[in-house]
Parts: sequence; C-alpha cells; structure tokens
Amino acid sequence: MRKLPRISVVIITFAVILFVIAENVPELVISQIKPLPVDSTRVIQTKQSPTSFYDPAAQCSSNDTNDCHYRTEDTQFRVIISSTKADITSARGKKIKDAARVDVTCEMVLTESKYPLLTIEDEVHLQRGSAHPILEPTSKLSLVIPNFDVHYQSQPFVREGLQHYLPFNTERRSYSFFDPFAQQPFPLDYVRTESGDENGLLPGHEVFIFEQTVPVVDLTAAAKANMSAEDSANQAELHKFQLSGPSWKFYKNGGSQQVTLSPFYTAKRTVWVEPTSGTILNEETMLHFLFAEDQADAEKTAAAGPNPRRTLIHTNMTWDETTKAEARSVAMPTMETMFWLRLGAFVFKYLSVALFIYGFWVFARSRRLAAVD
Repeated sequence: MRKLPRISVVIITFAVILFVIAENVPELVISQIKPLPVDSTRVIQTKQSPTSFYDPAAQCSSNDTNDCHYRTEDTQFRVIISSTKADITSARGKKIKDAARVDVTCEMVLTESKYPLLTIEDEVHLQRGSAHPILEPTSKLSLVIPNFDVHYQSQPFVREGLQHYLPFNTERRSYSFFDPFAQQPFPLDYVRTESGDENGLLPGHEVFIFEQTVPVVDLTAAAKANMSAEDSANQAELHKFQLSGPSWKFYKNGGSQQVTLSPFYTAKRTVWVEPTSGTILNEETMLHFLFAEDQADAEKTAAAGPNPRRTLIHTNMTWDETTKAEARSVAMPTMETMFWLRLGAFVFKYLSVALFIYGFWVFARSRRLAAVD
C-alpha cells in the first residue's frame, strides 16, 4: 500500500486543523461573551415628559370635585441596574451555577423639584446564559409612593419572564416579559425589523421591534399575590392606597352615595433590540395608573384615556440620547466580535476545503508520476 506523500500529509493535516478551529473557536468565544455581565452598573434615564398625577396635598375644599388634585408637570424616570455574581442554593439544596443577582432601583421624579412620585426597589436572580430568572423564591420587590405614604414590601417570590435583558441572539418571536408594577409577566411580541437607516439607533444594522400591552391590572390584587394573608403591615399599606367619598367627586353623573376606589394599572411599551447581543437600545412606555371601583370600571376608564378625577399617574416616556448612546456602546463590542467570528469561520472553512482538495490532488499527482516511473 502506497503511503501518502509527506507534503500531502502536511496539507491535509493543516486543513483538518483549520476546520477544527472554524468549528470550535467561535463556540468557545461565544461561551465567554454570552453570559450576562457581573460587577457592572448601568443607568437608564428618560427624557423629560409631561406627566399627569394625583396630588393629595392640593388645596381643595369639601365641595370640590376630585379633579382639583389633578396636576401636570415634567417628570423623568431613572433606572439603575447593578449586577453581581450570585451564590445561591435551590430549595432542594443544590448550588445553582452561573447565576447573577440583579438589583434595580427605579424612580420617577418631578424634573424641577426632584420630588419622587414613586420608587421601586427590585431584586432578581437570573441565569447568566439565558437571562431568564431562576425559578426559586428569591425575588423581592418594594414600592414607595410618597404622595400616599405607601411603603409596600413583597415577600420572596418566584419570578417569571425576562426583564431588563433579552437573550443573546434574540429571535423573531414573543417572549414572556415581567412588569414590576403588575408583578407578573405578559407577552412581549415581535412586530417588525427596522434597518439602522429607519430608526437611527444602529446605522447599517438591523434592529428588532417588540411591543407589549399590559391589560388593566388590579394593583391591590397583584400586591396580595406576593404577600401572606397574615401580613398586617402590608395590608395597612394597601389600605392607604385608596380614595373614598361621595360618588359625585369622582364621576360626572355621580350621586351622594359613598364609593371606595382602588388603584389599577395598564401600560404599553415598545422595545428596540439589537438581536445579536440582546441589548435593549431604546424603550418607549405609556404608564397609566388610575382609580376605579372595580375591574369593569377600570377597563372603561382606561379605554377613555386620562380622567382628571381618577388619574393617579399618566405619562409617556422614552430614553434620552445619553442612554441610547450607552446602549449602543454595550451592543457594539458583541456585534463586532460576532462579525469577525462568522467571517473567520467562513474563511477557515473555505481554506480547509481548498487545502483538502489540494492535498488529495498532490497525492493523486504523485501516484501518477510514480506509475509513469
């Protein structure tokens, strides 16, 4: 049996090495850049936007309807997201690997006075590889509304749905996305793809657009879902978050009968995502907090738009330019790395095939020459 010529062996071996590199190095690099970052902090801030809200400190007489508490001022929403490596154990006593603890502070403040209309402190543990929450009762959430002196603190609960991050290599599909006010997830639906020229967020690159509609949610019921029936402190906090009085104060055709209104909430958000890294590049959100007697009344009120007599907070928010620029700077390194990985893998595979063909051609040629000799 004739041996392969040394040059053929070298060429084919080199081709195999190139093919192995093309197949394995990208996966190795992706395994390093895919997990969520730890020991990092990101700040998100919205542009100033007119916000309508209920001001209990407004000087109103007993004969005034409730719209005398209705004010409109510019507000901004500020979010601070900090992530650290988590060391947690499941309920079955097994250590959960590669987890991140994400602490988030959200605050809506009046732009001029810096007075906070609401503040949320949120703690969640995520799987670094997928950005999904760990299905253990480790999430906590607190809500402070100074205008009503409300200080609510949830018990530890199991978080469902994505939040703040979308997965690496985001797909054109719906994702379950957690809303901190409703304290439950709702679908975040893929709606279209825009080029960089259309949205101005990433020139020359495609951006995925997702939309979410949060239906009208009873905030009292949502809060009770993550607290025990014996939690008297939180029960008292929720009781503060109500309005009572004669019906005519809250409804145009209301009479003298006494009514008690509870808080409800609905929202719509549009999210722009760089799909390779899963980085959110921009978010536009409509928040509508309102008072109503029951679910049917709340849905009717929300559908009609802001009602001066029963609006708690209503605003439309979008990220400011600094936040968008920082989001681009987060996405670009991953995009560039993936571009060079794909290009390198293609070139190495192309060279590998070419060298395989050349190596066997050299072998066949050497056999022909040997046969002639």
